[in-house]
Amino acid sequence: MPEKDKDKQNLPSCAEKEVLSELEKDHPEIKTLDSKGKEILVRMARRQEFSGPIPHPTILSGYGKINSSFPERIVKMAEEEQKHRHTINNGVLKLEQRAQLCALILSLAVSFVGYKALILGHVYCAVIIFGATIGALLTAYLHNNK
Repeated sequence: MPEKDKDKQNLPSCAEKEVLSELEKDHPEIKTLDSKGKEILVRMARRQEFSGPIPHPTILSGYGKINSSFPERIVKMAEEEQKHRHTINNGVLKLEQRAQLCALILSLAVSFVGYKALILGHVYCAVIIFGATIGALLTAYLHNNK
């Protein structure tokens, strides 16, 4: 690799210079580091992670520098997404409640049929009906508690 290209690679970018000057304000001892140490420090300091529905405030303000309406639009988009997600979750909860109610009605109806079979003297039929009903209820209970 030619020497000129090597020098260009080692030059800090404008953003790296900004990060380094910010760090030097708080930690004056950084000025004593050689260029390689400063480069490693800047690369370590620049790594940021942020998780959430809206960007980190500094990133959001950067969008504001591009267009003053961007931060408000981004926050509004996150609020609408959350509202949509809540609507979907509420629908799923209502559907699960209906399914549980249907399962209760069905199990009561089958138990009633088993009871009638027992009253009419069809013991084996009643045992099979009650056994299948209890088995299905236990299976559903254990499957949901995993």
